[in-house]
Amino acid sequence: MKWTNPITIGVIVLIAGAFLWYVVGNSPAEPATSKRAQRERTKRGKRDRPEDEKAVSFGEIKSLAEKELCGGHLVTFFCGCPFDSSKTVDIKACGYEPRDADRITNHAVWKHIVSMKTAARRLDCWKGKDPACSPPGGKRIKRRKCCERLRGPSEYTQMRNDLHNIVPVIREIHRQGRACRPSEIEGEKREFGACDFELVAENRIYEPADSKKGDVARAYLYMVDTYKMRMKPENRRRMLKWHEADPPDEWEKERNRRIKKLQKRGNPYIESAEQEGV
Repeated sequence: MKWTNPITIGVIVLIAGAFLWYVVGNSPAEPATSKRAQRERTKRGKRDRPEDEKAVSFGEIKSLAEKELCGGHLVTFFCGCPFDSSKTVDIKACGYEPRDADRITNHAVWKHIVSMKTAARRLDCWKGKDPACSPPGGKRIKRRKCCERLRGPSEYTQMRNDLHNIVPVIREIHRQGRACRPSEIEGEKREFGACDFELVAENRIYEPADSKKGDVARAYLYMVDTYKMRMKPENRRRMLKWHEADPPDEWEKERNRRIKKLQKRGNPYIESAEQEGV
């Protein structure tokens, strides 16, 4: 048996000693290393989180609606007025006449058919009962301001971002009809030129054109069923009546197909009519 060189033995001993010192000596410091590692994992987790788990801003949803949903069909919902990529509405092409000539009206904006005030009223954040609404040492907030404070995905953001409930409208229609609900108004009072959109702002009601009543009804029925909203029996009967009287046209069907591709959920009131060959 050959003897190993003393220098080699010394090197081996030094390496072994250093290894033992590293393993044993660093064990108490492991929690600090773990905290750093945990922070890194958290950062990676946020970056790697699936897209459907991220909270998406309403601005991103509006951009998505403009590019993916309304591509090739830039037309305002209630009045049927064409608009371009800068959202400038050609009001002369559709005969729209501003009710308030002193304000800029020839601009398209995105509107919820079912207002968030109606859709979210049952949520704790809207009532101000969510912990996010009562910051330590601060004043309790409620409604939209509180719901917007919620971090990550929430039922409120689902409602707010649901493409089935978002349509482009003329800015003036959005401003004057804010928080109004669909109803039936006696007579044919036209205050926006050729646009068949009747509005009684003091009663917070509006009546769309007959060709849009079904669209409005199907959006309402979808939102009520999907998000367990409360609806008075007489209002539901009206929506079902509008749904039957004004079946979905080809664009509404195509829009539903695009939305289903984007958010993996279609409107059953549109799909059932399509299956029946309406």
